[in-house]
Amino acid sequence: MSDENAETVEEVVHGILTHVIERARLKCRIGVAIGMTGVMVAVAGTYSLGIGVMHWEFWAVIAGMSVGTAAFNHARTLSEMADAMEQARDHKLTNDT
Repeated sequence: MSDENAETVEEVVHGILTHVIERARLKCRIGVAIGMTGVMVAVAGTYSLGIGVMHWEFWAVIAGMSVGTAAFNHARTLSEMADAMEQARDHKLTNDT
């Protein structure tokens, strides 16, 4: 493969990796927002459970904590994946032989 083609392939791979990393970061932010919403639902359910106003409070606490925990774990996994891809991309660009 000629040098021109190799550079073009490298640019395409770099562009794809950058796009995947950006999407993972966006999904990470969405996961954190969903996690925060789940925690707020759990807090509201706990508060209403304490004052005995609503009938759904127990399930709100369970659902809020479950959704919040799952979303935060998913966001952490995506963040770690994006970090690893970023390091691999940057390592490839700086250590060409």
